[in-house]
Amino acid sequence: MYVIWRNSVSCLRIRKVPHRFQSGNHPVVPLGSRILTDPAKVFEHNMWDHMQWSEEEAAAARKKVEENSAVRVLLEEQGVCLHSSYRAAQCCAFVHDVCDEGLPYPFPDGILDVILLVFVLSSIHPDRMQGVVNRLSNLLKPGGMLLFRDYGRYDKTQLRFKRGHCLSENFYVRGDGTRAYFFTKGEVHNMFCKAGLDEKQNLVDRRLQVNRKKQVKMHRVWVQGKFQKPLYLTQKTSKLVFSLLSHG
Repeated sequence: MYVIWRNSVSCLRIRKVPHRFQSGNHPVVPLGSRILTDPAKVFEHNMWDHMQWSEEEAAAARKKVEENSAVRVLLEEQGVCLHSSYRAAQCCAFVHDVCDEGLPYPFPDGILDVILLVFVLSSIHPDRMQGVVNRLSNLLKPGGMLLFRDYGRYDKTQLRFKRGHCLSENFYVRGDGTRAYFFTKGEVHNMFCKAGLDEKQNLVDRRLQVNRKKQVKMHRVWVQGKFQKPLYLTQKTSKLVFSLLSHG
């Protein structure tokens, strides 16, 4: 323990560990190390790291989700461009549709080193997520990395939805028409591994945000992971080249 503590202090001295800063720009504590050990001090800071929920808090979150998903948006009202203010003559919105299996990318498969997938999948219908991940996986070169971060189950965003905004289980529509799905760690693991990627990191990031003025606690939950395209293609190619050189 002494060695770990000494190394941590050394890192702080040479400023290699990121810090939170107060208004006076004075470092307070390394990021990720503000742990709530005394519940009576919960309102002394506006955020706590690595929070574990109590059974009561988890039950309250499940109850809230049941309530706000009791009334669901009709299927015929779930389409895009249906808002009364939308004017096709004034706005032609378009993106590369990652859900369209027939829409080619402007580059060949197996060419990308990194794909950053941050708060993208949560906006896609759950039935189409696996297909999207499969196609993105094909774009990675062997050894390429897909970096993922998105909403976790029972994040405060999910708990704040009112009735009538739930499209399907853990899948909601916001007032502006955009969607939001809330993942579990297991769902993320299964989805990316089915796409042929190796899991390098998969964790639930839990934070406690505190409104000290109103004495309100807010739980934030995100899932983040790193998934890599296997290197076996590169290894096979290397063996083939070595074999050809040996025979030469």
